[in-house]
This record gives sequence, structure tokens and C-alpha cells, in this order.
Amino acid sequence: MHHPVRIFWCQPVGAMDYRLPFFEKAQRAFDVTFLFHQRGPVDHKLNCTYSSGISKIRINTVGLSILGLTDLRTMYRSIRRCDVFVSSFVWNSYTLVGLALCKLFRKKVIVWEERNEAHPSLRFRIQHALIRLGLKHADAIFFCGESKNQFLASNGVASEKLFATNEYPGHIYSQVLPRPVPLPFSDREKVILYLGRLVEVKGVEYLIRAFSLVERQRSDVALVIVGDGPLRKGLEDLGRELGLQRVHFTGYVADVHAKSYLFHRSCMVVVPSVVTEKLQSEGGWHDPGPIVVFEALSAGRPVIAAAVGAAVYIRDGVNGYRVPQRDVDALADRIMRLLDAPITPEQVLSTFREIKGHDNQVEQLGRAVSYVMSENPNTRLSLPNASDN
Repeated sequence: MHHPVRIFWCQPVGAMDYRLPFFEKAQRAFDVTFLFHQRGPVDHKLNCTYSSGISKIRINTVGLSILGLTDLRTMYRSIRRCDVFVSSFVWNSYTLVGLALCKLFRKKVIVWEERNEAHPSLRFRIQHALIRLGLKHADAIFFCGESKNQFLASNGVASEKLFATNEYPGHIYSQVLPRPVPLPFSDREKVILYLGRLVEVKGVEYLIRAFSLVERQRSDVALVIVGDGPLRKGLEDLGRELGLQRVHFTGYVADVHAKSYLFHRSCMVVVPSVVTEKLQSEGGWHDPGPIVVFEALSAGRPVIAAAVGAAVYIRDGVNGYRVPQRDVDALADRIMRLLDAPITPEQVLSTFREIKGHDNQVEQLGRAVSYVMSENPNTRLSLPNASDN
């Protein structure tokens, strides 16, 4: 008989569109109540409450905010009623408060951890010591990607407490009905797509410079930049300085059907992420795994990606190309190569199907729940099959 496991789940952001399919499957598999720290950009029917807001009081030395009384009361009541407390990232105020309350009420804790690097600065060394303490008191760790496994194991987390899940928790865009988005280009023009924040770590400057080389050689291509951020005006100015004629900034697009159209209208997606000098000085942090790489592959679109983060899933000539970061000439060369010798959507989708998806993620969550709820780790609760929901 299925055990009615009651889960209280804290998520440090809202219900982002790429997380929503997993959360929906988890809610069908368990009795879940979510606490989202802010409203996300998408509508949903999840059983949730929203944070009353984090206090303005912040301990900058270790990068933590102090929770307000309303959130503390919500967590107190919810953890008393639940069987398992799940929180994303060990290093946030909600997780640390939840760990303390779970010790008080003898509840089980699962942390969904995505951090995979430590930093040499004093602040991060202090953080790291406290992160190790938090990991020690979690009953299980739910994580994505082999690099996280290495980070967790190196910080003393026993292997039996680690539950690896899929790398991609988002929508499969080959199955999402497209909704047209107006673009100032004719149907004959081939669209090169960027989708993401307009911040330094995304490396959009190098894509614009590479496109200027492509535009000199081809009159049938256009660059569509989807997203927003503090660098938008500077990037628009760069395009004008380079004399580009076929670059269009759409701003932020949240609707999954509109995004599906943009993917399907494009012939390739470019992800030019970089390791920034400032963050490198704090430990070599980089864009750890842009979700757009998986989104593009799920739509059957080849990806040209700088060789950081999720570029490990790109196989040259099979589903795209990898290029050195900040290498404008190499980026332009691979764009030209894909324009001259396209990779078919069917070939790209065949590689995407090798990446584990939502059902695997819910299954691994079920194993983690079963582990923490069982006195004998070899005993497994009867949990529903996510693919049947």
C-alpha cells in the first residue's frame, strides 16, 4: 500500500517554467505542499504558499538573510505536520532554519543541492565550513549531475545518502505547441537564436561580434536575442556600432508556447557562456549548466556552446559544436558550418533522448523519500510510478 508521505518543500525561487513539469509530477506522486520564496513567471495549480518576504536584515559575512516572523510561523506549522522536509540548496536561510526545526520535531530532511564548487575567499571559506555542517545533518541529498556528486562526496556525504537525478528537469519543446511571435524577418531568413539573461557570464558580446563576421558573408541569416538584463542597452549599442542589419532583441519571453515557436523558427541555438574574471578570482565559478542547452536539444535544434558547463552534452557534428570561450572566430566558423551543413532535428532529438527526464527525477526523489522514511535502508516504500500519472 502506498504510504501517504507528506512533504513540505521550500524552493528559493518561484515556480519557474522549466521546473514546473517536475513539480507537477512530484505533487501527483506525493502529498506535497510548496513554499515558494517568490512568485514565478508562470501560472500553475501547485498546492503552495508564497513567502511573506525575507527580512532586510542580512548577515553579509556569510551571505544569509534573516527570515521574517510570518515565514518562521509557516515553517514551524508545516514541518510539524509533514513527514519529510525538502529544501533546495543547503545554503539558504530556509534550509538552515528547516534543519533546526526538523531536529526539534524529529522529521526527515532531503536537500536538493546544485552547488558544485568552493571558493578561496574568506566569505566563501566561512560559508563552506557551515555548508559542510548542513550537509552532515541532512538525511539525504537529491542532486543533478556528476560534478555535484563529486562535490558532495568530497564534503563527507555518505554515498548511500546521495540520489542522482536527471540533468534536465524542464519542458520537452518538441512536444510544446508553438505560439507565433512576431519577428522582423522574412521566412527565407535563417534565424540564429540566443535565449537567456543579458549578463556578463552569458558572453552575448562574443556572439554579436561573431555574427558580424557571419553577416558579411551571408545575406539570409538573422540573429534573435531573447532575454533581458543590465547589459541589454550596451549590447544593442554594440550591434549598431558593428553596423549589423539583422539583429533583433525581443526582451524576456516567459510563455512556453512562445519559446517553442522561437526554437522551431531557429536553425540553431548559440550559448556563448564565459568564466568571468571577477568570479574567477573568487574560485573559478562559471555558468554551471545553462538550461537552454537542454531546451534547445529537446526542440531538435543543434547547439553551439562555449566549452563550459552544459556544453559537455554537445557532441561535435552530432548535435552541435563546442567552441573555446571568447573565441569570436571559432564561434563564427561553427555558425557558418551549421548554416552550410545543417544537422537534422531527428538527429538532435536522438541525442536528447539519451538524457534522463522527469520520470527518472520523480523516481529518484521517491527513492530518497523511501530511504529517509525506512529504518532499514534496504526497505522501500511502495511509491507511485511517475509515468503513470
